[in-house]
Parts: sequence; C-alpha cells; structure tokens
Amino acid sequence: MTSAVHQRFLAEWYVPECAEADVSDIVQLMRSATSGPGPCAVVRLVATLAVPADEVVFGLFEAPSADSVTDACERAGLPPMRINAALDVGLSGSRVPG
Repeated sequence: MTSAVHQRFLAEWYVPECAEADVSDIVQLMRSATSGPGPCAVVRLVATLAVPADEVVFGLFEAPSADSVTDACERAGLPPMRINAALDVGLSGSRVPG
C-alpha cells in the first residue's frame, strides 16, 4: 500500500435476491480489481455487509479518495449506487459508543 493518507468510504450496491454467494462474488471481484500494480492498488476492501431484506450490499473501503474507490469498483464491473465517506468508530478495536 502507498504512503498516501487513506480514509474510509462506504460503497453501496443493489443486489436483487441477495445471497451469501453474491457477497462472496463481490469480495472476489473487488480483491482482483485492487490487487497488483496500478492506481486501484491503493484501494483496500476492509469489510462487506449484506442486508438481504433490502437487497443491498455495502463495502467498506480504505482509500485516498472516493474517486479511487469508484475507479476500483468500475474496474471490478461493480459500479456502486453511491459512495460516502465513513467514520471508523469501533472497527479498529476501539469502544463503540452507546
């Protein structure tokens, strides 16, 4: 990974009739798109979360910008419905408020 400052971003995909296999496919496609040399190599998929009742899959990414996440998703053939900046609260072992 590059020394650039990285932030967290949440990408959202609509996945009709979402199943565990769909999530596994998304993870594999994203890992392939972000491995090796090139601009997408600075993007890292941190976590995925599926909400089958809403037919949505979320991908949490670490990257230098939202544009770099969009590029990686498009390279994987998975253009996201939207991407938003995300806060890292609790994922790194810190206490989650509430």
